[in-house]
Formats: sequence, structure tokens, C-alpha cells
Amino acid sequence: MTSMEACDLQYRVVVTSDATGTDSDEMQEATLTMLRRLWARVLTTDEVLTEISLGGRST
Repeated sequence: MTSMEACDLQYRVVVTSDATGTDSDEMQEATLTMLRRLWARVLTTDEVLTEISLGGRST
């Protein structure tokens, strides 16, 4: 399932910015910007782990 499909199914989509990759830094940043603007929360792995440890609540 893609992040777009997950969004279409009403899932709250989170993408870990430091656990994904592309062929270039420019493409990585452009992709994360697009995801952030359209349908996903873009967080670092540490931010995701913090939210999990807090029971899913943002700080």
C-alpha cells in the first residue's frame, strides 16, 4: 500500500524523513515536501518513537 492509498482509506499517514531515501537529496526533499503538503505527517524516527512512548500523543 502506498501512502496515497492509505490516505484514501482514511488512515493517518506518517512518513519518517530519516528512514526513507531516493537517488538524490534534492528528490528526497521534494518528495517529503509534497507528502507533507498533500497527505502525510513527516517526522523523524526520534519524533515517531517519542509519540509512541507517549501513547500516540504529540508533545
